[in-house]
Amino acid sequence: MNITKIYLLVSALFFSSFVFSQAYQWRGPARSGIYPDNGLLKEWPAEGPALLWVTNDIGKGYSSAVSDGNTVYITGMKDKQDYLSAINDKGEITWQVVFGPAWSQSFPESRCTPTLDNGLIYVLSGSGTIACVDAKDGKIIWTFDAFKKFNGAYGDWGVCESLLVSGDKLFYTPAGPTTTMVALRGVL
Repeated sequence: MNITKIYLLVSALFFSSFVFSQAYQWRGPARSGIYPDNGLLKEWPAEGPALLWVTNDIGKGYSSAVSDGNTVYITGMKDKQDYLSAINDKGEITWQVVFGPAWSQSFPESRCTPTLDNGLIYVLSGSGTIACVDAKDGKIIWTFDAFKKFNGAYGDWGVCESLLVSGDKLFYTPAGPTTTMVALRGVL
């Protein structure tokens, strides 16, 4: 095998591992607000883009949605609980799951943008519960009260964070008197 074939093989493996391990999260792949999409409009029509669908019953919140290209994932508060919803390309909710108690004081709506990585979704409730959810069916894989475990300190708006996945670690910021930031390992 010559050096060109080896180079092409290594390049293909690197590219495929990058593409298929893409994390979908707050502000895009690098959390920079820059998205690698192409084929976007250079100029908007005067009447705006066509409305494709509208979805109700996802709850209230301040979070952003993420999409893997097939499904949109978003958090919202209903009945003092934070929900994670999966919405298909027709605007239909395919599943919805409660992942923890919402923040109930000032501005009491959901605020965590889901982080999607390798078929798993990581979310954080307004009261500090972290959950790992299967993106296919919405089943909770694990959950725990991270705010209590790491002695967190609430700000004026509760827990407002979108979890970060880096390598085999999940980062969370309790911002308490004993723990500022936590890298959870072995949970991914």
